[in-house]
Amino acid sequence: MVGIPEDSRLPEESESQEIGQHAVRAFMIHSPRNWRLKPTDGDDDFGLDMQVQVVENARVVGLFHAQIKGSCNKRLSADGTYYAVRLGA
Repeated sequence: MVGIPEDSRLPEESESQEIGQHAVRAFMIHSPRNWRLKPTDGDDDFGLDMQVQVVENARVVGLFHAQIKGSCNKRLSADGTYYAVRLGA
């Protein structure tokens, strides 16, 4: 990585932006293997973060868009072995 002088005027990342990046990464890591994910970057996506193509037997059989929201709120499972994250559809 190239060092950047401390007095440079680069943008700062907000806490909500950082949380959003973690949420997108978690969505990508935990999505089913037959989903093909395409980020919908830009300002004209109306809050849609990801296009998802569903593939079965080498054919696309479905398509949907996802809006990904991150949160710092998490709940530990009753037996204490994992964190539960609620997903809405």
